[in-house]
Amino acid sequence: MSEVRQSRVEVLYHAVEERGRRADGVLRMREVQTHVFAEQLILFLSSEVLLSSEVQTHVFAEELILLFTMTMGKEEEKQQQQQQQQQQQQHIPWRPRDFSSVKNHPLSGITFAQWYRLVRKYRGDIEYFRYFPRLVFLTVMSMFNALFACVEMMCYGSAISKTIVDDDPVIIVGHPRTGTTHLHNLLTLDEDSFYTCTTFDVGFPSSFLLFPKRVREMLKTIMDDTRPMDNMRLAHDSPQEDEVATNQLSSCLASPYAPLMFPKLEEKFRPFYRLDGEDEEYPCKLEDARIWRDNFWYFVQKVTYAAENSRKKDDAPKKKRRRLVLKSPVHMARIKLLARMFPKAQFLVCHRHPYETFQSAANMADKYYWSCFLQAPRNREEIEEFIFRQGEILHDAYEKDLKDIDDLTPRVMEIPFKELDEKPLQTLEKIYNKFEFKPRKEKYKGSDAETKAKAYIESAALKNFKKNAFSADLSRATKREINRRWRTWFRLFDYTKF
Repeated sequence: MSEVRQSRVEVLYHAVEERGRRADGVLRMREVQTHVFAEQLILFLSSEVLLSSEVQTHVFAEELILLFTMTMGKEEEKQQQQQQQQQQQQHIPWRPRDFSSVKNHPLSGITFAQWYRLVRKYRGDIEYFRYFPRLVFLTVMSMFNALFACVEMMCYGSAISKTIVDDDPVIIVGHPRTGTTHLHNLLTLDEDSFYTCTTFDVGFPSSFLLFPKRVREMLKTIMDDTRPMDNMRLAHDSPQEDEVATNQLSSCLASPYAPLMFPKLEEKFRPFYRLDGEDEEYPCKLEDARIWRDNFWYFVQKVTYAAENSRKKDDAPKKKRRRLVLKSPVHMARIKLLARMFPKAQFLVCHRHPYETFQSAANMADKYYWSCFLQAPRNREEIEEFIFRQGEILHDAYEKDLKDIDDLTPRVMEIPFKELDEKPLQTLEKIYNKFEFKPRKEKYKGSDAETKAKAYIESAALKNFKKNAFSADLSRATKREINRRWRTWFRLFDYTKF
């Protein structure tokens, strides 16, 4: 073929190629476009006299089309590989939503004074337009809560401040999604031995003593019947973690749960895990530690007062002393502090394979965190960093405290999630025996505590609960990141990396 004619073929080739690019938005030719290209090319070549026959024309056209489609196929394959690599680097879902949702918000019980302090502190960080309905809801609730809080303080303030808290609570810790809630629910069924705070207590920490039953029923409308991240029962009388209350009482000024409202500021809240001014990586200011301790202690006193007061109203004969049960995942980083505050405290440390925990934590972030924010995260990476960093801080701190506190080991019992999930009654029996929750003459097996636990396990509430099944396996990139970031976790509990 002459150079002129070859040049004309190349012009036609690139013209059709460009048309395919514009039509699809990507560099590839669909079947229809390929036939159009072939027809145009054949018409062009058939009009020329230098090719000997129509057969040669078709042969040439087919070869050129084959070459063209192979090129398109390589480009498409390259784009697919790039998309797969990008997806593998995305460790958690990213579905921004629920900007106007007000249900299940962890600040629903905040008072107006506490809300004013929070808004004043973070006035430049709150996204007023995006979260306007949520902000209006919390402002109205804060006024409502302030009224009851003032009356409650006048009625019970003096009695609460005089309440003595025993120094031997049972404290359940462990990274979120490792079984801490399940263990908390099971243990506190033994109401003859333990008392704890409820969902209503931590939801309305400034006024829960005063709310009449009718008002409590009305407030159920701002809470779902099951937890957003799973289908576990959620009710006002369900056992709940105390850090939710401390976060509200402190106006998000000294709790590691503050990133649930302000994810862009996550790094600033890291010192609130250990609350240790001498911590090498995240030293905490003395004033911040004082704010947390004062509010935490006030809430513990209040829960203790409520438990004692309810017993005084009971006409039954005098019963044995009960122990306080506290549960919060973030307490795993402050065992040293809690051991100092409660010299005889005993710790139940829940743990689970890091891969399973990460998947469950990512699911919780996707299904619940968006209902909490007062400031939207900039990107997926900010939520990922919160999950990864929390795991690092909790387990690094736990390992350090085990080494630094001489008499801590006999007061700690580690609870594998798999064991708690598959053999809950046997696990409870081990806990009771190790920590001697029952008098020596009494055994857990056959006790009222076991009967209640068995009934709970067989109840519809727990039978209907199913652990989240994650259909997609973790990508290799995500596993590598978990292996790297949570290496202390693997080492502490002897989990296998894949």
